[in-house]
Amino acid sequence: MKKYLILILIKSICLTVAFANNEINDASNLLKLSASRLNEIKTVSYIYKREINNYKNNYFDKTSANCFINFEKSNEANAFNFQFSNADGLTQIYNGTEYFTLDKKDKTMEVITNPSAKTFNSLSNCYNSIPVLRNMLGTLAIDDSVNKSKKDTVIEGKQYDVINLTLQNKALDYVKGYRTYSVNFNTLYKLILDSKTHLPYQIIETNSLDKDKYSTVTTFVNLQVNPSEPADLSWFYSTYLNVYHQKKKEKSLPQIITKQTLPNWNLPVLNSDKDTTLSKFDFNEKIVVMDFWIKNCGPCMESFPKLKALQNKYGKEKFQLLTLNSYDDKKDVEFFFKREKPAYLMLYKGQELAKKLGINSYPTVVIIDKDGQVLQLFNGFDFDAIDKVIATNLYRKK
Repeated sequence: MKKYLILILIKSICLTVAFANNEINDASNLLKLSASRLNEIKTVSYIYKREINNYKNNYFDKTSANCFINFEKSNEANAFNFQFSNADGLTQIYNGTEYFTLDKKDKTMEVITNPSAKTFNSLSNCYNSIPVLRNMLGTLAIDDSVNKSKKDTVIEGKQYDVINLTLQNKALDYVKGYRTYSVNFNTLYKLILDSKTHLPYQIIETNSLDKDKYSTVTTFVNLQVNPSEPADLSWFYSTYLNVYHQKKKEKSLPQIITKQTLPNWNLPVLNSDKDTTLSKFDFNEKIVVMDFWIKNCGPCMESFPKLKALQNKYGKEKFQLLTLNSYDDKKDVEFFFKREKPAYLMLYKGQELAKKLGINSYPTVVIIDKDGQVLQLFNGFDFDAIDKVIATNLYRKK
Protein backbone atom coordinates (compact mmCIF):
# COMPACT_ATOMS: atom_id res chain seq x y z
CA MET A 1 0.00 0.00 0.00
CA LYS A 2 2.82 2.41 0.99
CA LYS A 3 4.71 1.65 -2.27
CA TYR A 4 1.49 2.27 -4.21
CA LEU A 5 1.02 5.68 -2.57
CA ILE A 6 4.66 6.60 -3.26
CA LEU A 7 4.22 5.68 -6.94
CA ILE A 8 1.11 7.84 -7.15
CA LEU A 9 2.97 10.73 -5.53
CA ILE A 10 5.92 10.41 -7.93
CA LYS A 11 3.55 10.21 -10.89
CA SER A 12 1.71 13.31 -9.66
CA ILE A 13 4.97 15.25 -9.30
CA CYS A 14 6.07 14.19 -12.78
CA LEU A 15 2.73 15.27 -14.25
CA THR A 16 3.00 18.63 -12.46
CA VAL A 17 6.51 19.21 -13.77
CA ALA A 18 5.48 18.14 -17.27
CA PHE A 19 2.47 20.49 -17.15
CA ALA A 20 4.69 23.37 -16.01
CA ASN A 21 7.21 22.63 -18.77
CA ASN A 22 4.44 22.50 -21.36
CA GLU A 23 3.12 25.83 -20.07
CA ILE A 24 6.59 27.37 -20.43
CA ASN A 25 7.01 25.88 -23.89
CA ASP A 26 3.59 27.22 -24.92
CA ALA A 27 4.54 30.70 -23.67
CA SER A 28 7.95 30.59 -25.40
CA ASN A 29 6.48 29.32 -28.66
CA LEU A 30 3.78 31.98 -28.59
CA LEU A 31 6.38 34.70 -27.96
CA LYS A 32 8.38 33.42 -30.95
CA LEU A 33 5.24 33.38 -33.07
CA SER A 34 4.32 36.92 -32.10
CA ALA A 35 7.92 38.10 -32.64
CA SER A 36 7.91 36.56 -36.11
CA ARG A 37 4.58 38.20 -36.89
CA LEU A 38 5.82 41.62 -35.76
CA ASN A 39 9.07 41.32 -37.70
CA GLU A 40 7.13 40.62 -40.90
CA ILE A 41 5.42 43.99 -40.62
CA LYS A 42 6.77 46.81 -42.78
CA THR A 43 4.48 49.57 -41.54
CA VAL A 44 1.91 49.76 -38.77
CA SER A 45 -0.51 52.26 -37.27
CA TYR A 46 -2.35 52.21 -33.96
CA ILE A 47 -3.66 54.39 -31.16
CA TYR A 48 -1.26 54.24 -28.24
CA LYS A 49 -2.99 54.57 -24.87
CA ARG A 50 -1.04 54.47 -21.63
CA GLU A 51 -2.23 54.86 -18.07
CA ILE A 52 0.15 55.10 -15.10
CA ASN A 53 -1.17 54.61 -11.58
CA ASN A 54 1.57 55.12 -9.01
CA TYR A 55 -0.24 55.35 -5.68
CA LYS A 56 2.98 55.03 -3.70
CA ASN A 57 4.48 58.21 -5.16
CA ASN A 58 1.22 60.03 -5.92
CA TYR A 59 1.83 60.06 -9.67
CA PHE A 60 -0.95 59.45 -12.18
CA ASP A 61 -0.84 60.02 -15.91
CA LYS A 62 -2.82 59.22 -19.06
CA THR A 63 -1.39 59.65 -22.55
CA SER A 64 -2.80 58.95 -25.99
CA ALA A 65 -1.31 59.24 -29.46
CA ASN A 66 -2.03 58.24 -33.05
CA CYS A 67 1.07 56.37 -34.21
CA PHE A 68 2.47 55.47 -37.62
CA ILE A 69 5.76 53.54 -37.78
CA ASN A 70 7.84 52.49 -40.77
CA PHE A 71 10.02 49.54 -39.75
CA GLU A 72 11.74 49.33 -43.13
CA LYS A 73 13.61 52.53 -42.35
CA SER A 74 15.71 52.26 -39.22
CA ASN A 75 19.20 53.21 -38.03
CA GLU A 76 21.92 51.99 -35.72
CA ALA A 77 20.22 53.77 -32.80
CA ASN A 78 17.35 51.31 -33.20
CA ALA A 79 15.10 54.20 -34.18
CA PHE A 80 12.38 53.67 -36.75
CA ASN A 81 10.82 56.39 -38.85
CA PHE A 82 7.66 57.45 -37.07
CA GLN A 83 4.92 60.01 -36.75
CA PHE A 84 3.21 60.42 -33.36
CA SER A 85 0.30 62.79 -32.94
CA ASN A 86 -0.46 63.18 -29.25
CA ALA A 87 -3.83 64.09 -27.80
CA ASP A 88 -2.30 67.14 -26.09
CA GLY A 89 -1.54 68.79 -29.44
CA LEU A 90 2.08 67.71 -29.86
CA THR A 91 3.23 66.00 -33.06
CA GLN A 92 6.57 64.16 -33.09
CA ILE A 93 8.18 63.12 -36.38
CA TYR A 94 11.41 61.31 -37.18
CA ASN A 95 12.46 60.80 -40.82
CA GLY A 96 15.78 59.05 -40.30
CA THR A 97 17.80 62.27 -40.16
CA GLU A 98 15.63 64.91 -38.51
CA TYR A 99 13.56 64.61 -35.38
CA PHE A 100 11.16 67.49 -34.92
CA THR A 101 8.16 68.38 -32.79
CA LEU A 102 5.20 70.57 -33.70
CA ASP A 103 3.24 72.22 -30.92
CA LYS A 104 -0.26 72.93 -32.23
CA LYS A 105 -1.12 75.19 -29.29
CA ASP A 106 1.53 77.86 -29.74
CA LYS A 107 2.50 76.97 -33.33
CA THR A 108 6.14 76.38 -32.47
CA MET A 109 8.65 73.87 -33.81
CA GLU A 110 11.79 72.27 -32.41
CA VAL A 111 14.25 70.46 -34.69
CA ILE A 112 17.10 68.07 -33.82
CA THR A 113 19.37 66.83 -36.61
CA ASN A 114 20.83 63.34 -36.18
CA PRO A 115 19.38 62.81 -32.68
CA SER A 116 21.00 60.36 -30.28
CA ALA A 117 19.40 57.15 -29.04
CA LYS A 118 18.77 58.88 -25.69
CA THR A 119 16.31 61.22 -27.43
CA PHE A 120 14.05 58.35 -28.45
CA ASN A 121 14.36 56.48 -25.18
CA SER A 122 12.78 59.43 -23.38
CA LEU A 123 9.68 59.57 -25.60
CA SER A 124 6.48 58.53 -23.82
CA ASN A 125 5.11 56.79 -26.90
CA CYS A 126 8.16 54.50 -27.05
CA TYR A 127 7.60 53.10 -23.54
CA ASN A 128 6.38 49.47 -23.67
CA SER A 129 5.58 50.15 -27.32
CA ILE A 130 5.16 48.04 -30.44
CA PRO A 131 8.84 48.69 -31.43
CA VAL A 132 9.96 47.49 -27.98
CA LEU A 133 7.94 44.29 -28.31
CA ARG A 134 9.11 43.79 -31.88
CA ASN A 135 12.73 44.01 -30.70
CA MET A 136 12.37 41.96 -27.53
CA LEU A 137 9.78 39.17 -27.85
CA GLY A 138 12.21 36.84 -29.59
CA THR A 139 14.82 37.48 -26.87
CA LEU A 140 12.27 36.95 -24.10
CA ALA A 141 11.25 33.64 -25.68
CA ILE A 142 14.75 32.12 -25.32
CA ASP A 143 15.90 33.93 -22.17
CA ASP A 144 15.91 31.22 -19.49
CA SER A 145 16.20 33.83 -16.73
CA VAL A 146 12.70 35.11 -17.61
CA ASN A 147 9.90 33.12 -16.00
CA LYS A 148 7.01 32.57 -18.41
CA SER A 149 3.49 31.17 -18.29
CA LYS A 150 0.46 31.27 -20.57
CA LYS A 151 -3.28 31.34 -20.14
CA ASP A 152 -6.38 32.34 -22.12
CA THR A 153 -8.81 35.18 -21.51
CA VAL A 154 -11.78 36.88 -23.10
CA ILE A 155 -12.05 40.68 -23.38
CA GLU A 156 -15.30 42.16 -24.65
CA GLY A 157 -16.24 38.83 -26.23
CA LYS A 158 -12.91 38.39 -28.03
CA GLN A 159 -10.38 35.63 -27.37
CA TYR A 160 -6.86 36.58 -26.25
CA ASP A 161 -3.71 34.80 -25.09
CA VAL A 162 -2.07 36.09 -21.91
CA ILE A 163 1.65 35.59 -21.31
CA ASN A 164 2.96 36.35 -17.82
CA LEU A 165 6.63 37.36 -17.69
CA THR A 166 8.86 37.85 -14.65
CA LEU A 167 12.13 39.75 -15.19
CA GLN A 168 14.61 39.74 -12.32
CA ASN A 169 16.27 43.11 -11.62
CA LYS A 170 15.58 44.37 -15.13
CA ALA A 171 12.85 45.78 -17.36
CA LEU A 172 12.18 46.31 -21.05
CA ASP A 173 13.95 49.24 -22.67
CA TYR A 174 13.45 50.89 -26.08
CA VAL A 175 17.12 51.30 -26.98
CA LYS A 176 19.09 48.83 -24.84
CA GLY A 177 16.58 45.97 -24.86
CA TYR A 178 16.90 45.54 -21.10
CA ARG A 179 17.59 48.19 -18.49
CA THR A 180 19.02 46.74 -15.31
CA TYR A 181 18.60 47.71 -11.65
CA SER A 182 20.83 47.37 -8.61
CA VAL A 183 17.76 47.01 -6.37
CA ASN A 184 16.61 43.42 -5.94
CA PHE A 185 13.08 43.16 -7.35
CA ASN A 186 11.05 41.68 -10.19
CA THR A 187 9.35 43.50 -13.05
CA LEU A 188 6.12 41.70 -13.89
CA TYR A 189 4.54 41.90 -17.35
CA LYS A 190 1.20 40.63 -18.52
CA LEU A 191 1.34 40.57 -22.32
CA ILE A 192 -2.05 40.17 -23.99
CA LEU A 193 -2.02 38.94 -27.59
CA ASP A 194 -4.83 38.61 -30.11
CA SER A 195 -5.39 34.84 -30.41
CA LYS A 196 -5.96 35.03 -34.17
CA THR A 197 -3.33 37.51 -35.34
CA HIS A 198 -0.84 36.95 -32.46
CA LEU A 199 -0.30 40.72 -32.39
CA PRO A 200 -0.11 42.65 -29.11
CA TYR A 201 -3.26 44.22 -27.73
CA GLN A 202 -2.10 45.27 -24.28
CA ILE A 203 0.85 45.08 -21.90
CA ILE A 204 0.43 45.56 -18.16
CA GLU A 205 3.54 46.29 -16.06
CA THR A 206 3.75 45.95 -12.28
CA ASN A 207 6.60 45.06 -9.92
CA SER A 208 7.25 42.98 -6.82
CA LEU A 209 8.16 45.98 -4.64
CA ASP A 210 5.16 48.23 -5.15
CA LYS A 211 2.67 45.43 -5.92
CA ASP A 212 -0.86 46.88 -6.12
CA LYS A 213 0.50 50.38 -5.50
CA TYR A 214 1.80 50.67 -9.08
CA SER A 215 0.78 49.70 -12.60
CA THR A 216 1.34 50.90 -16.15
CA VAL A 217 -1.24 49.72 -18.67
CA THR A 218 -0.45 50.23 -22.36
CA THR A 219 -3.11 49.41 -24.95
CA PHE A 220 -2.76 49.32 -28.74
CA VAL A 221 -6.14 50.27 -30.17
CA ASN A 222 -7.14 49.72 -33.79
CA LEU A 223 -3.79 48.22 -34.79
CA GLN A 224 -3.51 48.18 -38.59
CA VAL A 225 -0.79 46.35 -40.54
CA ASN A 226 0.52 48.09 -43.67
CA PRO A 227 -1.97 51.00 -43.49
CA SER A 228 -2.12 54.03 -45.77
CA GLU A 229 1.07 56.04 -45.35
CA PRO A 230 1.28 59.73 -44.47
CA ALA A 231 1.94 62.12 -47.34
CA ASP A 232 5.58 62.24 -48.46
CA LEU A 233 6.02 65.92 -47.63
CA SER A 234 4.67 65.43 -44.10
CA TRP A 235 8.02 63.88 -43.10
CA PHE A 236 10.03 67.11 -43.44
CA TYR A 237 10.00 70.06 -41.07
CA SER A 238 10.39 72.48 -43.99
CA THR A 239 6.83 71.60 -45.00
CA TYR A 240 5.50 73.26 -41.84
CA LEU A 241 7.52 76.49 -41.88
CA ASN A 242 4.61 78.52 -43.21
CA VAL A 243 2.54 77.62 -40.12
CA TYR A 244 5.07 76.92 -37.34
CA HIS A 245 8.00 79.05 -36.20
CA GLN A 246 11.18 77.81 -34.57
CA LYS A 247 10.89 77.79 -30.79
CA LYS A 248 13.42 80.00 -29.08
CA LYS A 249 15.52 78.06 -26.60
CA GLU A 250 15.54 79.51 -23.13
CA LYS A 251 19.04 80.44 -22.08
CA SER A 252 19.82 78.59 -18.89
CA LEU A 253 22.26 80.09 -16.44
CA PRO A 254 25.48 78.14 -15.79
CA GLN A 255 25.45 75.92 -12.73
CA ILE A 256 26.69 77.48 -9.54
CA ILE A 257 30.20 76.27 -8.69
CA THR A 258 32.45 75.79 -5.68
CA LYS A 259 33.19 78.92 -3.60
CA GLN A 260 30.34 80.91 -5.14
CA THR A 261 27.80 82.44 -2.74
CA LEU A 262 24.12 81.60 -3.08
CA PRO A 263 21.77 84.48 -3.95
CA ASN A 264 19.28 85.49 -1.29
CA TRP A 265 16.23 83.29 -1.18
CA ASN A 266 12.99 83.04 0.79
CA LEU A 267 10.75 79.99 0.42
CA PRO A 268 7.69 78.49 2.14
CA VAL A 269 8.28 75.42 4.31
CA LEU A 270 5.84 72.70 5.25
CA ASN A 271 5.28 71.80 8.86
CA SER A 272 2.55 70.00 10.77
CA ASP A 273 0.96 73.14 12.20
CA LYS A 274 1.20 76.04 9.79
CA ASP A 275 3.08 77.28 6.76
CA THR A 276 6.04 79.55 7.38
CA THR A 277 8.88 80.84 5.23
CA LEU A 278 12.62 80.44 5.60
CA SER A 279 15.54 82.28 4.07
CA LYS A 280 19.26 81.62 3.64
CA PHE A 281 19.91 83.81 6.70
CA ASP A 282 18.12 81.31 8.96
CA PHE A 283 21.06 78.93 8.54
CA ASN A 284 24.08 81.10 9.25
CA GLU A 285 26.97 79.19 10.84
CA LYS A 286 25.57 75.83 9.68
CA ILE A 287 26.56 73.33 7.02
CA VAL A 288 23.50 73.16 4.74
CA VAL A 289 22.63 70.42 2.26
CA MET A 290 20.07 71.56 -0.32
CA ASP A 291 18.41 68.73 -2.22
CA PHE A 292 16.46 69.92 -5.31
CA TRP A 293 13.81 67.38 -6.37
CA ILE A 294 10.59 66.90 -8.30
CA LYS A 295 7.73 64.47 -7.97
CA ASN A 296 8.11 62.45 -11.20
CA CYS A 297 11.70 61.37 -10.51
CA GLY A 298 12.64 57.81 -9.47
CA PRO A 299 16.04 58.67 -7.95
CA CYS A 300 14.39 61.49 -5.99
CA MET A 301 11.96 59.02 -4.46
CA GLU A 302 14.75 56.57 -3.62
CA SER A 303 16.76 59.25 -1.80
CA PHE A 304 14.13 60.05 0.86
CA PRO A 305 15.33 57.49 3.45
CA LYS A 306 18.96 58.56 2.93
CA LEU A 307 18.04 62.21 3.45
CA LYS A 308 16.41 61.35 6.74
CA ALA A 309 19.48 59.34 7.76
CA LEU A 310 21.78 62.31 7.11
CA GLN A 311 19.73 64.69 9.24
CA ASN A 312 19.50 62.15 12.06
CA LYS A 313 23.23 61.45 11.88
CA TYR A 314 24.42 65.05 12.16
CA GLY A 315 21.59 66.62 14.18
CA LYS A 316 20.44 70.23 13.84
CA GLU A 317 22.87 72.19 15.97
CA LYS A 318 25.48 72.75 13.25
CA PHE A 319 23.83 71.06 10.27
CA GLN A 320 20.58 71.37 8.31
CA LEU A 321 19.23 69.42 5.39
CA LEU A 322 16.68 71.14 3.15
CA THR A 323 14.69 69.55 0.35
CA LEU A 324 13.44 72.05 -2.21
CA ASN A 325 10.69 70.95 -4.59
CA SER A 326 11.12 72.82 -7.85
CA TYR A 327 7.89 72.33 -9.80
CA ASP A 328 5.05 70.57 -8.00
CA ASP A 329 2.22 72.36 -6.24
CA LYS A 330 1.80 72.49 -2.49
CA LYS A 331 -0.75 69.65 -2.42
CA ASP A 332 1.68 67.26 -4.11
CA VAL A 333 4.52 68.21 -1.78
CA GLU A 334 2.21 67.74 1.22
CA PHE A 335 1.63 64.14 0.12
CA PHE A 336 5.32 63.37 0.55
CA PHE A 337 5.57 65.41 3.74
CA LYS A 338 2.82 63.32 5.34
CA ARG A 339 4.24 60.07 3.98
CA GLU A 340 7.88 60.66 4.89
CA LYS A 341 7.42 62.56 8.17
CA PRO A 342 10.86 64.09 7.49
CA ALA A 343 13.42 64.90 10.16
CA TYR A 344 14.70 67.56 7.75
CA LEU A 345 12.89 70.64 6.37
CA MET A 346 10.77 70.35 3.22
CA LEU A 347 10.39 73.54 1.15
CA TYR A 348 8.47 74.19 -2.05
CA LYS A 349 8.14 76.80 -4.84
CA GLY A 350 11.85 76.37 -5.52
CA GLN A 351 11.70 76.73 -9.32
CA GLU A 352 13.10 80.27 -9.53
CA LEU A 353 15.94 79.46 -7.17
CA ALA A 354 16.77 76.33 -9.20
CA LYS A 355 16.93 78.46 -12.37
CA LYS A 356 19.22 81.01 -10.71
CA LEU A 357 21.56 78.19 -9.69
CA GLY A 358 21.51 76.63 -13.18
CA ILE A 359 19.79 73.47 -11.94
CA ASN A 360 17.68 71.66 -14.56
CA SER A 361 18.04 67.98 -13.67
CA TYR A 362 16.90 66.14 -10.57
CA PRO A 363 17.93 65.31 -7.97
CA THR A 364 20.68 67.90 -7.64
CA VAL A 365 22.41 68.45 -4.30
CA VAL A 366 24.22 71.65 -3.30
CA ILE A 367 26.28 71.69 -0.10
CA ILE A 368 26.81 75.10 1.53
CA ASP A 369 29.47 75.93 4.13
CA LYS A 370 29.04 78.00 7.29
CA ASP A 371 29.80 81.20 5.37
CA GLY A 372 27.12 80.58 2.75
CA GLN A 373 29.51 79.49 -0.01
CA VAL A 374 29.18 76.36 -2.17
CA LEU A 375 31.35 73.47 -1.00
CA GLN A 376 30.27 71.06 -3.72
CA LEU A 377 27.44 70.30 -6.17
CA PHE A 378 26.23 66.80 -7.08
CA ASN A 379 24.11 66.04 -10.16
CA GLY A 380 22.40 63.02 -8.63
CA PHE A 381 22.33 61.68 -5.09
CA ASP A 382 25.66 60.13 -4.10
CA PHE A 383 25.13 59.38 -0.41
CA ASP A 384 28.71 58.34 0.42
CA ALA A 385 30.29 61.33 -1.31
CA ILE A 386 27.80 63.78 0.24
CA ASP A 387 28.38 62.28 3.70
CA LYS A 388 32.14 62.65 3.27
CA VAL A 389 31.87 66.37 2.37
CA ILE A 390 29.66 67.00 5.42
CA ALA A 391 31.94 65.11 7.81
CA THR A 392 35.06 66.84 6.47
CA ASN A 393 33.65 70.36 6.89
CA LEU A 394 31.27 70.18 9.83
CA TYR A 395 33.85 70.65 12.59
CA ARG A 396 36.47 72.49 10.59
CA LYS A 397 37.53 75.76 12.21
CA LYS A 398 37.56 78.93 10.18
